[in-house]
Amino acid sequence: MEENQKDNIMGENDKERNNEEGKIHEESTTERNWTERYTIEKRVSDQPVTGIRGEPRHRLPEWYIRTRNLVYYFLGVVEVLLAFRLIFKILGANARNGMVQFIYSVTSVLIAPFEGIFAIFYPGGASARFVFEPATIIAMIVYALIARGIVSLLKVNLTEAT
Repeated sequence: MEENQKDNIMGENDKERNNEEGKIHEESTTERNWTERYTIEKRVSDQPVTGIRGEPRHRLPEWYIRTRNLVYYFLGVVEVLLAFRLIFKILGANARNGMVQFIYSVTSVLIAPFEGIFAIFYPGGASARFVFEPATIIAMIVYALIARGIVSLLKVNLTEAT
């Protein structure tokens, strides 16, 4: 019995010592992993960026990225408004509703240059409430092309500056 108690006491001491060593080992492993990750990330970010063919590419300047994002943001807002107009017209939304009036009034300025290119289609005669406006679709396409053109001009200016 005394030997069993002695083994238990020694076993508990060994467990405590192993736990303490394990905690130290875990802490050092965690610290080492973080340090390795940091140095790997630092090494990767210090290396030049390469293109598809392996030629070095330079990082884009902050002003270009912000301007590009701003142009695409405004394009997104315009496209969403025009898409709502198109859906409201096709589904025959009540033009006296406040939300519908707001969308129609804001987007009427945006589609004004494109009205009259194609005739408005009224399916089912004069009693039908829904309308298909090709001017809205044309406006969506043209505004997307204009935004793409602006971003391309910025990129040309960017390559000439470097």
